[in-house]
Amino acid sequence: MSKPDYGQVDIAIKDNQPCFYLSGYTSEVESEKDINKLTYAIVFEGAKDLFIVKNTYLDIPNSPHSCLPISEMQALTNQSTIILNKPYGIELKLGIKDKYSNGANYTSEFCIIEKQNYYRIVEVNRGKATPNSDEVTNYCTDKKLEERKSWFQKFKDWIEKILTY
Repeated sequence: MSKPDYGQVDIAIKDNQPCFYLSGYTSEVESEKDINKLTYAIVFEGAKDLFIVKNTYLDIPNSPHSCLPISEMQALTNQSTIILNKPYGIELKLGIKDKYSNGANYTSEFCIIEKQNYYRIVEVNRGKATPNSDEVTNYCTDKKLEERKSWFQKFKDWIEKILTY
């Protein structure tokens, strides 16, 4: 997984499948020739890539309503489903052309668990490498994967909440 340049990928359950988005993403481009699209998305298990969207210029999914469902990604293996209680990673790369960079990586690790016929997205804990091996075993937690908003996004949400009263 690449180092996240900007933040985490948020994950929702939509139509009984994982659906990926970037909460509060609002970056605007300066001119029409600048790229401001999702150019690459990949779901992986350890070092094995499972699902991919590449070289596609999709509108950036920035809410649970506009999220990118895994069913719209190309399966790279015969296992074309996500298995419950198993750690996975997701990386979304945006094509952004500005004076600072020409791309941005957003990443997350997640598990899907089922409790009382209800699917939940939970966090992954990184395990420790075993002696005599570089292998690290990650495992699912019971802690819900929350949207991690920047202080600015929290402030903006707070202002919007006040203005709607």
